[in-house]
Amino acid sequence: MTDQQLWVGYYQLTYLNQPNTLYFGHLIGFAENRDIFQQRIEDYKTHYQCKLSSQLAPLPATTWFQRHGYQATVWSAAQQLKEQELRFLLVQQETQQGTQSYLS
Repeated sequence: MTDQQLWVGYYQLTYLNQPNTLYFGHLIGFAENRDIFQQRIEDYKTHYQCKLSSQLAPLPATTWFQRHGYQATVWSAAQQLKEQELRFLLVQQETQQGTQSYLS
């Protein structure tokens, strides 16, 4: 078995019961590889009844920090993670206004 490492991704999160509220932030967790991290993301989506979308694949934290700069919030939260836990670190929240169409 390989050692676990911290993985980081930046996501848009939408709860299925609040489709007009968008949350943007980092999803972090420990995993042996990207496939296992992706599976944990799928489990997270089911457990929290949400959708997660990202334009970039998650990366090991060392690579993430090299590409995006050191982020103290991510590192600090990682120190408190349990082995199987994924944690969403909120960066921004937006509420979409309903749009009306002249066709409806």
